[in-house]
Amino acid sequence: MPDREDLRDLPPLDEQDDDGRWAPPEDKAATGGKPNNDIVTEDSAALAFADMYASRLRYCHDTGSWYEWTGKAWAPNRIGRAYQWARELARRLVASESPKIRYVASKTAFASGVEKFARSDPTFAVTAEGWDRDPWLLGTPGGTVDLRDGRVRLSDPGEGITKLTAVAPAPASECPLWLAFLDQATGSDAALIRFLQQWCGYALTGLTREHALVFVYGPGGGMARACF
Repeated sequence: MPDREDLRDLPPLDEQDDDGRWAPPEDKAATGGKPNNDIVTEDSAALAFADMYASRLRYCHDTGSWYEWTGKAWAPNRIGRAYQWARELARRLVASESPKIRYVASKTAFASGVEKFARSDPTFAVTAEGWDRDPWLLGTPGGTVDLRDGRVRLSDPGEGITKLTAVAPAPASECPLWLAFLDQATGSDAALIRFLQQWCGYALTGLTREHALVFVYGPGGGMARACF
């Protein structure tokens, strides 16, 4: 056990290896002139990752999966894009570092560590309650429709929309084929036509307050039952 005098002769901690042995100071020329405490870690890389991809990624802790913003909605990413972006970022961050640091940062464990840190970063972390919070908003390829007034606006990632229709709203609300179908299927019953239109509109929302189940019946051979 070294006495107090021996401890005073030891070099500073920043000049010792991880196991406590002394190591010569790192050559600043090999690190681009950066001070020794300016190091790239999984944590620091995760912070840079959050700055770069704050508007493009979310991690849902209920489903255990990453979501990517498509420009119109949040969609589950099943091809490991977050890990790949972490890998690419690590490569850029250590591009001017020493060969030893570049070697460590190129390991699978480093990119995995960055991605794992990012999962719990407040920038990315969400739960299922954060998705599709407003039942009156309908995601479409042409923007978000507010079903309260029918207006279409630009898609906003902050609204957490994950569900998207197959087509965008038409510029004009003309649908002659649909109206002709309703007229034929209902035998020109105006009250039934209005009910079916309202029911289809209600189905576009995320509301369940009606607690109703609709049964469509009639003779076979028609398209009405298949449609509804």
